[in-house]
Parts: sequence; C-alpha cells; structure tokens
Amino acid sequence: MTRRIMVLALAVLMSASHAARAEIRALVVGANRYYYVTPLKGAVNDARDIFQALQKLDVRDRVLLLDDKARKETIRKAWFDLVARANAGDMLIFTYAGHGGQEKEQVPGSEADGKDENFILPEYSPKSRRGRKQRIVDNEINLWLKAAVKKRLKVIFVADSCHSGTMTRSLDRRAVLPSRDTPPYAIPDDLPVSEDSRKGAAIAPDELKGVLFLAATQESRKTPEVFIHGRPRGALSYAFARILEGAADGNHDRVTTLFELEDYLRATVRQFSEARQTPEVRPRGKDGPVLRHAKAAIVAVREQVGPPLKVSVLNMPLDAAADVIAHIPGAELAGPGAQAELVWDAQSKEVLRNGDVVARNVFEHQLGGVVAKWRALRALKDAAGQAPVEMRMEPDDSVHREGQRIAFRSAALKYPFVTVFNLAWNGQVQYLYPLRNDPDGGFAGRAWNLPLKVTPPFGADHLVLIASQRAPAALRARLADMGDPGGLAALLRKTLKANPHQIGIQPLLTAPGGGE
Repeated sequence: MTRRIMVLALAVLMSASHAARAEIRALVVGANRYYYVTPLKGAVNDARDIFQALQKLDVRDRVLLLDDKARKETIRKAWFDLVARANAGDMLIFTYAGHGGQEKEQVPGSEADGKDENFILPEYSPKSRRGRKQRIVDNEINLWLKAAVKKRLKVIFVADSCHSGTMTRSLDRRAVLPSRDTPPYAIPDDLPVSEDSRKGAAIAPDELKGVLFLAATQESRKTPEVFIHGRPRGALSYAFARILEGAADGNHDRVTTLFELEDYLRATVRQFSEARQTPEVRPRGKDGPVLRHAKAAIVAVREQVGPPLKVSVLNMPLDAAADVIAHIPGAELAGPGAQAELVWDAQSKEVLRNGDVVARNVFEHQLGGVVAKWRALRALKDAAGQAPVEMRMEPDDSVHREGQRIAFRSAALKYPFVTVFNLAWNGQVQYLYPLRNDPDGGFAGRAWNLPLKVTPPFGADHLVLIASQRAPAALRARLADMGDPGGLAALLRKTLKANPHQIGIQPLLTAPGGGE
C-alpha cells in the first residue's frame, strides 16, 4: 500500500519468550458490492476464507467487515479498538480485499512518484464530496500502523488490491473477471487533507518497526481476480489463508518463518494467478518465526478434481451450445451473464480464461481435451500442497511469439531428483525430463532450467516440475505413456506418498507472429 511500509518496514518476529502469552487479533475487510464503480466477485470470498482460517490459529478477537459494513469510519474504529484491547507483544492482522488505486499525493513531497495509494470502499463515489471520503489513503494507514507499533504490537498487513502493485499481459475482454483496479478517472483533490493523512505522511520508515507487509503485486500494477476451486478469488488472500492454516510450514515444526512464508506465498500466488501476479513481501532478507501453529498442517492431495468447469460459449445459439457442453465430461454450461472459468468462441475457435487466449483453432470435438486439461491443472495446484516451487519464465511472463527463445527456470530446489512434464493446451501429457543421457540427481540447492524456442501449436501450456528425494521411477514410467490428464493428482499421491517432494507449475502462453 505505501512505499514506506513496502520497502523499509522491519521484520515481524515472535520471540520464544512472547509466544506463550501473545494473542493474535484480526481485522478482516472484504468488499464486492460497489455502488459507483465496478463490483467485484471474489473479495468477500477472500475475507470469509481468511476469517475462517484465523479460527485454526485460535484467534478469538477477530472482526469481519463485509460490503456495506466496510465504511471508512467503521474500519478505523475497529482497528483502533483492536489496538486498545491488545497488550505489548500481541500480533494484529489486518487484511483488505477490494478495489485499490492511486491518486495525486495529498502531502506534497511525501511520495517519490508523486502518488498516494488508496483503498476504494463500497460507498466511494467520484461525484460527491461525501462519496470521495470513502477511501483510505496510504498515509492514513501509516498512522494507524504507527499506533500499533507504538504500543509494541506486531502487525501483519495484507493488501489484496490493485496498486498495492501487475499484469504483464493485456486482458482479452471476452473472458475476464474484474481487476481490483482504481476507477478510470482522476480523484479530485478538492477535499481537505485528513488529520490522519497529514500526520501519517510525516512518519519515518524506521517508525514502523514490527510491520510485515504483504501486497498482491507491485504498486504500478493491477491485480486480477481468478478462479480457484471454481470460485472467484484473489490469489494473495487465498495463499495467506493457507499460510494461517500452516501450509507454509515446510519442515512441520509448527512454526512458519519469514523465509517459509515468502517462498510459499510467491510460488502459490504465481501458480493460482497463472503468473499474472508476483506478490510483494516486506521486509526481505531477515528470517525468523512469524506464526506458531497448534499442530502441524497436513495438506492432502485431493482424489477428485473438483466440481465441473463452467464453460460459456460465444457466437452460438444457446440450445446448440448446451448440446456441445452436455457431451463434455466435467463441463457445465454457464448461462448468459454467468461466471465462467472457460469461454469458447465458436466463431474464432479460441478458448479463453481470465483474459488470456489459452487455446486456438479449437473445434467442438477438441473442446473436451481443453476442459480436461484445466480440470487436471486445478488438481495439480492442490497437489503442490505445502511445498510449491516458484517457477519463472524468462525473459518475462508475457505472451511469447513464434520463434522467440525462452527458458523455464525454477528457484533453488530442496530435493535432488527432477521430473518434468508438460500439460499441453489440448490436455496431452508430454513427458520431458529426464530423458536418456540427461543428468539425474544432484539438483538439491540448485535451480533447474530448460531453454526452448516457441513453435506451433499456440495457446497455454503448463510445465510441471517435481523435485523429489528419490528418483520416482514409477511416476516417470507412467508419465511417459500417460497421454490423458485424468488422474494426475491421484498418480502423484500414489507414487510420491513416501517420497518427500515439492512441485512447481509455470504457464507458457504462446501466439503466432514475431520471430527472432
């Protein structure tokens, strides 16, 4: 949200001496229902998920403010009431899921780029002075956090909104959930600067010691809503809820450290956002315990791939579309105006998801393979469980054109043996590594990379990397002749059950045109 928090805040560390008596208190805010700007779909889902996950940390003092209850004065009062109830050493968690934006800085010289970041609340309106007050500016957040730090409280602040910071790919408007973006107009500066904002602008970076800040993405960027388990969500909020449940505790010692939190958060957000988001975590570079859990988390690979995928069909009569989708296992027709995980344009023969063209030249008889791919991918993301690997596409996460040279690269791996396969746009499972004469073993502590050149066919492929403690001979043999993606999650569960491992997933979006 604010540069001072994002770049220079110091670590949240729960010392062993405080762990036994420290309380966690939480304020959770989520807003879908906007009256004067584009409504959202998943922010309330996010807030409720986090609120429920807090229960697993035995957090009794928690406040949930949704939609109309998310008014500026109500949020401010709830925060300062939490601060008042807290004792030195306690932790406060403040999460926000909703619209965010940027505006001209209220206090000249307080921001290097001349812009303040803000949260846009449901009753915000650009057309009235009263409506324009329904936003929270970053300087005000500074002051609120300073009140907690002054009382020697620790804070985790989670901002799941746009400009907290991007999308490196443009959105195809035929298939897109809302982004948590600022409205497309300037916010008039005809309001007096609030006392909170004026005081907050003067707060120095080292005055916010004890704040851990998690942002959906960089300040300059937008945050898309995505489908997770068939529901609109924010990827950051989803990942944070799992962290509260203990999913980032990779060594099962019932303590989530800052390094564990960051590794899990970045890998999970990138997986579920299809690499549209890379979250910001501040501070960085200093490890230590952040959360302590009553018991070690157990994340099981799901046997099923979840509910049917809702598919919308464009440029085809409704009865004909219903007949097409009825013959596809695992698919369900999304009616006019309904939310859809996949959109098939019967005229262009393109399949879209979350604003990306994920398959091209798809005829009716091929649509089932695309559906099977995305259902399998849903299960694979669940299978990543407690040990996701952050994956990268070099040079970037944009749509790559025919002839371009690219490379997949993993973060440093925990285990020595690497197995890699591709889940192609049409649902085919393509085994890639290791082949004969490829190095096998020895990757612990090292990154794995694969250079490629973009060739047809074009769409969305997903490279899946599995690093394991022992060479998974049975898994490799099955992947080599699998073909159909059905049962991938069950296969991983069966073949890796007694073989410690981690999983990374990286999309590759390709399109014709371009060249070397």
